[in-house]
Amino acid sequence: MSTSTASSTSTYTTTTESASSSTTSSSPLPGQESTTPTLTSATATSLSSSGAVSTSTSIPGSPSASSPITSVTSPSISLNSSSTIASSTASSTATNQPSLPQPSPNNVSRGALAGAIVGCIIGTAALTILGAFLFFRRRKKGARAGRSEQFSKDKPPQHPSLHLGASASSLYTPHPADDETVRARILTLFDHASLHVDNYYSSAAASSLHDPATSLASYESPYLPSPIATLLAKPGRHRAVLTHILVRELLQQITPGSGKGGLLPACYASCPQVVNQTPETDQVLFKWRMLTAYLYQRQQGARDVDEHAISGLAEPFVDVFTGYANPAHTRAERLQHLRSIASAAAELGRWLFAQPCAFEFVWDYPGRQGMVITPRVVKVCDEQGRRLVVPQVMAEGTSL
Repeated sequence: MSTSTASSTSTYTTTTESASSSTTSSSPLPGQESTTPTLTSATATSLSSSGAVSTSTSIPGSPSASSPITSVTSPSISLNSSSTIASSTASSTATNQPSLPQPSPNNVSRGALAGAIVGCIIGTAALTILGAFLFFRRRKKGARAGRSEQFSKDKPPQHPSLHLGASASSLYTPHPADDETVRARILTLFDHASLHVDNYYSSAAASSLHDPATSLASYESPYLPSPIATLLAKPGRHRAVLTHILVRELLQQITPGSGKGGLLPACYASCPQVVNQTPETDQVLFKWRMLTAYLYQRQQGARDVDEHAISGLAEPFVDVFTGYANPAHTRAERLQHLRSIASAAAELGRWLFAQPCAFEFVWDYPGRQGMVITPRVVKVCDEQGRRLVVPQVMAEGTSL
């Protein structure tokens, strides 16, 4: 008789739902109490959701098994354990590594941003310093200009330093007048003198002369063929003789030299006279004349016309030749008109002196015929003070 014992088999199945925490229950067989094993969180973490453990127990004496057999399904557990270990290792490595600076949203590092800010500050400071420097410099220059202007009002005008070299001609030499202007101004003086004789003196014989030899001596001319008294005694010679005398007197008073230049400023009239002229002496006289004219024209209080010199020319002439005067005009009228001519002659003399070119009046010129009334006008030096090889004739003389 054999006794068989019904075997009872209990099966436990554990399933992990999540990595954090789960509960696995097994369904009991009929007639058995349900048993609910619980796994800790550490165990649940190491297991995958797909892992399962199956345990089978055989009752002793059972024909199917003689010893208890435990069957564990491990492949899934092994894989999940490896995954868990790798995850833990990566997390530990990330935790142990030092943190690196994170780039800014615009892909600019903090160092570059700081450098840009410092550069902007330095550039702004440099611009501010430059602006302040220019502002104070302009302000200082304006103040200096104001002081200079006030100083110039208090002091007389200063002249630039004089250069005695070749540059003197360029600094103090005026632009030369053209030849036609020179010719016209000189011939205008000759015409005024001739008209004065025509209007205020007659061709009739003199009514009376007070000691004619003494009175006429100062007007004798080496360029007349005979003494003045002899020439005036001849009919038809009065006008030519008186014009010659008046023109020569005017030209003598506007020509620099000893005993001449009465209508010129004293510094003009004292021009040195050189007997044997050379190119060197011509240059020295040229520079002296240009510098003298420059200084005189800038001299304060310089008089354009010397009234005493004008009267010294006009009054003697009117008185000496009063016997040949036109009775239609009074002495005062003759004197006033002659004074105006002398004033024009003085202005012409100053103008010619300051011209770079030099001019001369030639009475005894070749080819003249008869009695000379007005001289020939020639240019003897150019605008650089160099003497011309052949003097240039500006105006021909007149003769009778």
